[in-house]
Amino acid sequence: MFQPSLDINGIGNARQTAINSLSTPFGIWLDSDDEYLPFRIEKIISDISGADYDFFFDSASIVNGTDGKFIRDAIIPDQMFYNDGKYFLLERNYLPGPSWNFFKTQSALAVGYDCTGNEIAEDHDFNLRALQQGFEFGFSKNITYKQKSFPGSFSRDIDAQLLRTRNAISKLNSDSTINLLWSSNLATPNKISILLHYYLLRLEFCNSKQLLEDHKDTFIKYLKSEYYFYWGNIALHETAHDESIAYYSEALKISEKPELYNNLACAHHRLENFDLAKYLLKKAVTLFPEYYDAQKNLIEFDSGNPLRITPFKIRKSPNRHEYYLENED
Repeated sequence: MFQPSLDINGIGNARQTAINSLSTPFGIWLDSDDEYLPFRIEKIISDISGADYDFFFDSASIVNGTDGKFIRDAIIPDQMFYNDGKYFLLERNYLPGPSWNFFKTQSALAVGYDCTGNEIAEDHDFNLRALQQGFEFGFSKNITYKQKSFPGSFSRDIDAQLLRTRNAISKLNSDSTINLLWSSNLATPNKISILLHYYLLRLEFCNSKQLLEDHKDTFIKYLKSEYYFYWGNIALHETAHDESIAYYSEALKISEKPELYNNLACAHHRLENFDLAKYLLKKAVTLFPEYYDAQKNLIEFDSGNPLRITPFKIRKSPNRHEYYLENED
């Protein structure tokens, strides 16, 4: 068994120590407590036959780590299979398992893991830097991995994970990242949506506003609801509460989404429209019973604390929707 350096703690250090010690041209990860399903290696080899991927990611079955009960299948979403779909990782981590991939050893060594021990999503950080360096990614919907989910897992801490993701994406060189995205084969609406999320993750609100203004026609044509949602969030960030209410209201005319009701409730709560705010939160929970932010806001409504704002649109088919709502005692 390879032992990481004792000088620095952390996942990045352990993983870097492992790849430094590899004597084979390829490697594959297995996280602690997880399992390979039968013939995983054979299926991956079949999937990559004739291709030249540096990193290859497959799908998984998620089970309860305590009793082994099946929770759901976590399938890599369709957009990752688009030509240059890897750039969707700049928007958010769409990989059900960013850390259990098959890889070329030399490619992994060229990227390297962050061994600082800082608050960072080490595996997502690794994948983002691999993307920026131009390495090739492959994906499969084949379920060949079993991941065990535990209630106390660090990955279930939404706020900590958002911070670690933000820290990872903030390390990227913006100029080269944006150039890669704009020169990719993705459709223009995909590019601007990814870039908007990229800016918002980095808390670059001026760039976010400029992008929304410069590409208003494309947003209105293809991403109209998102256009008003994110203008609403920016207005809320700038404490322009009436303005945010107007934007969320426009978005609700297009489609009723739970995050719109939640964030609209946040704006009204700040304006001390408490009855309306509570009503809107209940609407959000009705649409999405497992919605963590709205549930948390209802539970802590009278605590005096600010309500939780949902910073990004909720995924249409979240692999991990149990992460939005944890059981409250």
